[in-house]
Amino acid sequence: MLAIQLLGDLRSQTALPVFRSMLETEQDFYVVREIVRSLAKIGTEESEDIIRTLEDHNSRLVRRIVKEIIVDEHPNVRKRRPST
Repeated sequence: MLAIQLLGDLRSQTALPVFRSMLETEQDFYVVREIVRSLAKIGTEESEDIIRTLEDHNSRLVRRIVKEIIVDEHPNVRKRRPST
């Protein structure tokens, strides 16, 4: 998890495809939480899109951390939500 945190601290955009892939299969809430936090730190439109894909995640804990990131810590993620 330290690597995930460091990639977020570095705002590494090259980590985005890896994070996206990890989120497709990762079951450990703590790993998913760190990925979401790192995505929020990276702060690009692509990273914010990845966060938004988790709003309907099957885990209540993941949905909660995504909501906290969107509403409390990084409200700009919500503002950029694409229209459907």
